[in-house]
Amino acid sequence: MIKKQLLNTLYYTVISTLIFISGDILYSFYNSNYSFIPNKRNMVYPLILFLALSMISKSSLRIFIIVLIMTSTLIHLLYYQYFGNYIQPIAFIQFFQNTGEVFESFLPEFVSMLIPIVIAVFTTIALIFTAKKFHGRLIYFRFSSYVFFFLVVMHLGIIYSYLNNSTGKLNNVQSRFIYPRPNRHSFENFMRSLNYFSVGIVPKMISGDFEKFPETDTPIIIEHNPDKNIVLIIGESLRGDRLSILGYNEKTTPKLDSLYTAEPFIKKIVFAGGTMTQTAFTALINKSKYPGSGKQSISNVSNLFKLAKENGFSTHFISKQSHSQLEIVVNLLSKQNIDFFAANSDLGKYISDVSKYDSDLLPMLKEIDLNKSNFIVLQQRGSHSPANNKYPDQYDKFKDPYDNSVLYTDHLISEVFKYLKENSLKETYLIFTSDHGELLGDIYGKKGHGWFEKGVLEVPYLFFAINNKDSVIYNQEKIKCHYDISTLMAGLLGYNAVIEDDFERTIYINGSEINALAGYMVVRLNGDNVISKEIIR
Repeated sequence: MIKKQLLNTLYYTVISTLIFISGDILYSFYNSNYSFIPNKRNMVYPLILFLALSMISKSSLRIFIIVLIMTSTLIHLLYYQYFGNYIQPIAFIQFFQNTGEVFESFLPEFVSMLIPIVIAVFTTIALIFTAKKFHGRLIYFRFSSYVFFFLVVMHLGIIYSYLNNSTGKLNNVQSRFIYPRPNRHSFENFMRSLNYFSVGIVPKMISGDFEKFPETDTPIIIEHNPDKNIVLIIGESLRGDRLSILGYNEKTTPKLDSLYTAEPFIKKIVFAGGTMTQTAFTALINKSKYPGSGKQSISNVSNLFKLAKENGFSTHFISKQSHSQLEIVVNLLSKQNIDFFAANSDLGKYISDVSKYDSDLLPMLKEIDLNKSNFIVLQQRGSHSPANNKYPDQYDKFKDPYDNSVLYTDHLISEVFKYLKENSLKETYLIFTSDHGELLGDIYGKKGHGWFEKGVLEVPYLFFAINNKDSVIYNQEKIKCHYDISTLMAGLLGYNAVIEDDFERTIYINGSEINALAGYMVVRLNGDNVISKEIIR
């Protein structure tokens, strides 16, 4: 008898899981930007979910939970259909505060929402039918419903501990546990954000510690379909004070040093938008002035790819980082507005002799037709720890591997500039900055990033104008931070973006957590002088 119940429990769990994931698979055929391919990682969550459900003895309670789960799934699919990305914790605030506006926005898109609604409804019916078929044939536990809800509470506790750790930063492993991730079931992603909202944001809202920053103006087109190429190279973990072009005493950027003598370009050190890739990258690409994942990142209203796409540019994102390393930031890239997207593992489809180094970005750039107007983002693996495997042997010139990685980045930037100058006949701009810097044991023995320290906060900024003699047309002396760089790029893309010119300015630097729950820094400037720095937690 027990053996038969065990087998039935196994059958129920597997059949229900297959029905459950089939909804996301079907939706991925409808919306090509949404990807769900079953694998051993994304199958664990639904299997555990339905195994736990199988142990609930009350049929009505199990069906109620199934309906609740599928309602959550539907909400997430509808959200993705409208916004083009996975639901973020901060979105729950916007829903409750702007319910009327949300429905007003969704109604015109109702026709496109019909397919995910139909998928969710039929999946729900199939799951309920399966639950009824197996009712009375499974292994039940008297207190199974309490165990089920204990697992939910335990999950909340894990997220709470990550968001309130004593180190002052959220590391990559913790981030990947609590944020929505690509190729995870829509319900799993919904629950990640809902749990995060429940234990991370709601308590701060109740206590009054959750600061809501003002929204910045949405850029407006003032120049339609500009005929130009814009290339942004984003370095990884590269601090501004380790480039000889910016004053470092080791010759880490010999090619850029020589190039500056022949063809002067803008060079300076600026403040990053965040202390980790997930926060700095998000701020830079979404033109976010304030910390936290607000309207800019959720609705993509200021996203550079969206701005470029809507004003006639072909858009490209090419990265030497893996899909796994991009899991967090990809959700806030506005991927539906990127014509060509390639992570490191994709490069072999387009170029031969793929290496493990950033030099692969150059042949990928050469695949792009520069006769069109292009907005191109090339993302390095750069100087990320460990730095000693980020460059070929011929660049092993210094005792410090980090300096060698900078030397290799110098080579890449110079080669990209050379290629653009020789092959782009139109107005072209090359912009380089890093997501954040890196501590190298020089401050209290700390290494890595995620800290509010000078070596992490200050990054290089280089600007090259090709086929345009007036390289300072966009008031480059005003650029102080990532927000200014993205404002500059919005202007180049044809929008009414003006860099702030106040002599006294306030700059915000997010910490290691997208919604600013790990703190942020407020930097007050008087001209080029820092008059105060304050960490807000």
